Amino acid sequence: MRRDERQSVNRAARIELADGKTFSCRIANVSRGGALLLVPDSETLPRFFHVVDLSLDEKREVRNVWAEPGRVGVSYIDSDSAHFGRPIKKQTTFGKRGGTN
Repeated sequence: MRRDERQSVNRAARIELADGKTFSCRIANVSRGGALLLVPDSETLPRFFHVVDLSLDEKREVRNVWAEPGRVGVSYIDSDSAHFGRPIKKQTTFGKRGGTN
């Protein structure tokens, strides 16, 4: 039995690596804990990277959990699962309250 319910989707996405390289992929399903990505070369992906869901304009930091030809399962490692289905807000005043410096 799975920990979180999966939702089938078919959304365009982009993988962003720490060295600046990017790859196109598709998100096949999502859950509160992770996603299934369809990628042309899943065996070369590093352990950690970012996935940008182009439909939702959402960027998530993920961990590569498993890979097989053309598919990779990832778990979300950024903050918590509260962002499921919603864009992550970008902080512009990190560590500051109000608008004063």
